[in-house]
Formats: sequence, C-alpha cells, structure tokens
Amino acid sequence: MHTRAIAYPAGIVLALIMILCLALIAPGTAAAMQSRSASFNTNFTTTGIGAQDMIAVAKAQEERHQEDLGYTEGWCADFVSDCAKVLGLSRAIPFNGMVSSLQDAVLNAGGTVVKTPQPGDLVFFSDYHVGIMTDATNCISGNMSSPSRVRTCKVEWVVPGSTIVYVRPAYVATAYRIAFKANGGTGKMSAQTIKKDATKALKANAFTRTGYTFKGWNTKADGTGTTYANSQKVKNLTKAGKTIKLYAQWKKAPYKVAFKANGGKGTMSAQKIKRGKTVALKANSFKRAGYRFVGWNTKKNGSGKSYKNGQAVKNIAKAGKTIKLYAQWKKKA
Repeated sequence: MHTRAIAYPAGIVLALIMILCLALIAPGTAAAMQSRSASFNTNFTTTGIGAQDMIAVAKAQEERHQEDLGYTEGWCADFVSDCAKVLGLSRAIPFNGMVSSLQDAVLNAGGTVVKTPQPGDLVFFSDYHVGIMTDATNCISGNMSSPSRVRTCKVEWVVPGSTIVYVRPAYVATAYRIAFKANGGTGKMSAQTIKKDATKALKANAFTRTGYTFKGWNTKADGTGTTYANSQKVKNLTKAGKTIKLYAQWKKAPYKVAFKANGGKGTMSAQKIKRGKTVALKANSFKRAGYRFVGWNTKKNGSGKSYKNGQAVKNIAKAGKTIKLYAQWKKKA
C-alpha cells in the first residue's frame, strides 16, 4: 500500500508561522498606566548615558514574570516607562501605559524617528507593542511570551506584519566618555565613563610600545593639545553625552649599559643613557688581584668592540635595550 504525502497550501503555512510568532506577545498589549518600578531588580550599573542605562535597567529584569514585577495587564509600555522612571529619564520618556500614546509622548518630548536604530532607541510595532533596542537587530521588552515576562528577541519576531517605527528619545546625558588611543602602541583599553561634575582618576595606561616609555596622555595625537598624566584626577573633560579621545604619548626609552666584572671583583650598577646623547661611560670600579684593567669589550674574550675607561659614547644600543660591557684584564708584569 502506498502512502500519499499531504501538501499544504503556502498560505496556510504562512498563517501558521504568523500564529507562532504572534504567540511571543502575551495577550492584552495596550493598557492603562501601572507603574511597578518599585519592584525592579536594582543589580545594574548606570553610566549617566541614557541609552546605555535604559538597556542596563531592562536587562536586570530579564526573564522576570508579570507576577514578579506586579503588572496585572498588558504592560509593555508601562515597562519601558518604568525603566525611564528608575533612571530619572521621564522627561525624555514620559510615563504612559498605551503604546500609541507613549510614541506620541516621546516624540513630543523631543524624540526623533530614525531609520537605523541604535542601542537605547525605542521600537514601536504599530499600536501593539514597544521595546528597547539592545543592538541593531534585537530588542528587550515586557509582556513577551507565555507566561508573560521580560525577554530579548529579534525585532522581526515580535509582531510579524506590523509597521515598525524606531524612535530615539531625547535623553539628557549626565556623563561623558573617554576613549583611550594607543597612538603607535599596542594593547587594548576600554572607554571610561565619568559622570558630569565628578572628579575621577583616569584609567591607568595599559598600552605598551617597544623601545618607548609612556609619558602621559594628550588630546592630540602629536601632543600639541592638553596633556594629562597617567591616572590623573580629572573633572568635566568634555560635555555630558560627548566622547573625548586621549592619545598615548611616547618617548624613546633610554638604553642601559651593564658592566660585567669578567673575573674581577666588586659591583657596578647599570648606566642609563638617552638615545642621541653623548655620555662618558662610568669609570671602572672592579678589581682583580694580579691584573690591571685595560678597558671594556662587548665580548668576554675581547673579540668584540672595545671601549676605553670613561670613554664618551653615543647610541651604542637601541632604545630600551641593554648592552653588556665586559672588563678586560692584563696580567701585571
């Protein structure tokens, strides 16, 4: 006996997919105002930059259910409003429990409709739903899935077929960012966020550059701007909401001359010499019974380059490197 495959019309398949996607949103999206910010988790860190902080607050509530937070009906707009309320950003995102009304309120407060979303922007799905963009393609929102909860998902999965509008609230920044640039060095340093009017120490330099030593920061790569020392305490380097770039400043490291007794006795500390400078070598202080000192050499056996005691030298090693000079001895007659 032969079995016959059942072919479903394309329209039915599409409808099934739509139903599954719509199931992401819990029933009753639009509702009256209901603030439940008092029940929010507070294990988040704020930066003073509204867009970043909105995401931080929302993420701290992720996977919490409607009952945990205390909402009783459609609450996606309330959730977004409460995130702003916790941060004191209700001027940019006025509290409103209705999706359509919230969009109008945010625009009336100076927000703008944008084509390309950034983290912290709001995303409206017709009059059905609203969320907070976490990156270019995902958003976090309340009243998602079943049971109703806070969840992050791709924008296209939230309300398939709806009209999507991205709105950038007119956040009032209370902090600025400092971006550290290696400027010829290597390594990584994350940006530092400092709140307006706060006095904070700059992050300690973590960049390195072979043959150079770090000498501080400057607002210009060529060092012609404002200079700051490593870990210097600063205040209001730029306006809130702005980013200032600090470029690492480098100077050529001196080279070292290490003196070796090579059979003699005594101690001599290494000598540091700056590149480009002519400096006399330290006078020998090593002793060797029955021998007299006759100079230095870059090889123990004297087959290398020779230098006299106290000889003036210049650039005998590369910046940051160490050259070893071995005492040379001759038996006394």
